[in-house]
Amino acid sequence: ARVKEFYIDLREVTHGDYWSKFYVHLESKAEKAAYLPRYIDQREGEKSLWYPDGETGEYLPLPDQMLLPVSGVDWSAAQAYAASQGKRLPTEAEWIAAFASAPGKNEAYPWGNAYIEGLAVDKKAGVSAPLAAEGRLAGRSAFGIYDLSGNVKEWTSTSSEGKDFETVDDIPRGENVCIRGGSYDSNPDSISSGWRWEVPATGSRLADLGFRCAMDAD
Repeated sequence: ARVKEFYIDLREVTHGDYWSKFYVHLESKAEKAAYLPRYIDQREGEKSLWYPDGETGEYLPLPDQMLLPVSGVDWSAAQAYAASQGKRLPTEAEWIAAFASAPGKNEAYPWGNAYIEGLAVDKKAGVSAPLAAEGRLAGRSAFGIYDLSGNVKEWTSTSSEGKDFETVDDIPRGENVCIRGGSYDSNPDSISSGWRWEVPATGSRLADLGFRCAMDAD
């Protein structure tokens, strides 16, 4: 299907973006609690990715997290950030179009059909956390977009039934949302264009799941 013209972020939203452009402007404690980046550790339970400031008690990312992609946010948090910036989450079709190794070309990776070790931040990269996009030129798509394969998995606005939604309230109960891209903890097959995972929009906060934003071109 033909995808209408759109803009998509060159890189994944970072902790610095999420904190300075969105989180610090939240007024209620309930919102801050709902949108705090966190994930479930199987042994230790829920863990925040940020830390309380010693003076104010407000949660914020560490300095060395600022350029790293934010994760541990569910669909509603990602969509709320995007809306606050006049943007939205990309549809699955838009995400796939951005992934292309050449305009209109559907191959396994943003650089072609063959997996090449070292071009993506995946399990073979030997890291236990995502990396900053700055300073890394390898592995970009034909449009210069970073980390569509690996680094962190990414939310889309498309449900498991192929419908695109703008708010979490629009998503029917029991219908999941598609995520794409794989992460630093993924095998080569799981960072390819054929990998697709469906998770609940509410409450799915994973240490390796983040997002990027998109917007209509007109």
